[in-house]
Amino acid sequence: MPTVTRNVISAAKASGASVMIPGNVYNYGADMPSVLRTNTPHKPTTEKGQIRVAMERAYADAADDGVQTIILRGGDFMEGKDTGNWFESHMVNMIETGSMVYPGNLDVVHAWAFLPDMARAMVHLADVREDLARFEDVGFDGFSLTGEQLKRLVEKASGQTLKVRSMPWGIMRLLSIFQPMIREVLEMRYLWDKPHQIDGSKLQKLAPNFRPTTIEEAIAIAIA
Repeated sequence: MPTVTRNVISAAKASGASVMIPGNVYNYGADMPSVLRTNTPHKPTTEKGQIRVAMERAYADAADDGVQTIILRGGDFMEGKDTGNWFESHMVNMIETGSMVYPGNLDVVHAWAFLPDMARAMVHLADVREDLARFEDVGFDGFSLTGEQLKRLVEKASGQTLKVRSMPWGIMRLLSIFQPMIREVLEMRYLWDKPHQIDGSKLQKLAPNFRPTTIEEAIAIAIA
């Protein structure tokens, strides 16, 4: 990531292009508040969070050299494709068997971002970038749902009653001894236990004409 960041900043300086980054919530750490705003302090508690904070700081510093960076910060992706993400790849990939997987407590609010909406929101921000600061941190509120609410929406979209299974965290802990990727997943487990949602008021102000997809339609597309 540091190498990629340096290269992108160098290219932006040379070309005058604006940099647009899909941000996430790793920056805030395990002690994050329930509502994440643009002025919420970054206190990463994981290696992934530390990498993200260092990356964003580099872009913020590059603003002094004329590089414009716009970060649109969203939750976990729903995208309608199996790309290894949580939702399509691990949670609803077996709904034809009458079950879905949920990694955490069903009563905890979790932040989600419908990726096509997030991409459209980036276009809106790109269109007004000349009116924005050299470094902008914008929240994409997306959908804030408990596990139970998400389950009911998936049931409605799929037309069936689903049994919720939990993630096999114990088995994953054993596998993590041999598989570094699973160790990374375990380090981020707190995101399923800590209620959080993203404040989208800044995006509404900067892109008042942006209209998100309804949650019902987004779920239907994501499980199709």
